[in-house]
Amino acid sequence: MLSNGQAPSGWSFLAKLLTALLGVVGLVLAFMFSVVLLAVVGVAVLVLFIYFWWKTRYLRQQIKDFQENQEQEFQHGNDRVYEGESRREDERI
Repeated sequence: MLSNGQAPSGWSFLAKLLTALLGVVGLVLAFMFSVVLLAVVGVAVLVLFIYFWWKTRYLRQQIKDFQENQEQEFQHGNDRVYEGESRREDERI
């Protein structure tokens, strides 16, 4: 900018057009790069999630079995709770 508020006219119309085209091409390339990067990160997160899910399947099955056993013991047992303490009364012959 010049001191009188006007832009310098040293650039030709062709130079201005070329600069604008290079700017648009740069923006398009930056957008394409960001889309590819987002896709790569998304696939990596998905692969890590599936790996974690697969490696913990045995642990999840153990937790499920434990919960089912606890529920069956509670339903079929003679458990009584007195003041926050759990006591089991077994019948003895």
